[in-house]
Amino acid sequence: MAVGKRRPVSPLEKRRIVVLHRDGKSTYYFVRIVGRSGSVVKRIIAQYESSGPIESSPRYGRPRKTSP
Repeated sequence: MAVGKRRPVSPLEKRRIVVLHRDGKSTYYFVRIVGRSGSVVKRIIAQYESSGPIESSPRYGRPRKTSP
């Protein structure tokens, strides 16, 4: 995978992480079950704890040009 390119986290993965967090599971457990890095898991949990529901925020700016 190229540097700076991230695979987006699906809403299902986010919900799964939040449910496991509520159940008191460890970050290492999330990483094994969901297949994401620890930093991604920690970021999603921090987002959930600070703002509640985890949903994708609206994107701003001009869309990328996909064809020449």
